[in-house]
Amino acid sequence: PESCASYYHCANGRAFGGSCPPGLLWNGLNDECDFPENVNCEVSLGIGVARMKVPTGTYIYMTFDDGPNEGTPYVLDALKEIGVRATFFINSDNLHNDSPQTVAMNKESLVRMVSEGHV
Repeated sequence: PESCASYYHCANGRAFGGSCPPGLLWNGLNDECDFPENVNCEVSLGIGVARMKVPTGTYIYMTFDDGPNEGTPYVLDALKEIGVRATFFINSDNLHNDSPQTVAMNKESLVRMVSEGHV
């Protein structure tokens, strides 16, 4: 997002941008547009990625479901770049495919998840 009033929702592997109405900001904790006094809006626009600054001692738990798939390497790249680990819920259906290349890529993602410290 380019401002604290912008957000993305993901569906079917695609990101869809949205914007809060005037006077409201995106509250990522509640997943809704909210009044400014309820939103911690400190974003850095480096490398085209907005990052919420979290006070020391606060934890955010991130999970990724139904992988691995063609998007998993990009998620792993982004997590590695910012030094964050995540939990991946694996769908074994994605390890069986008619395409040997897809199966190999998904297995490579699994090995990478473990070797980079994800759970």
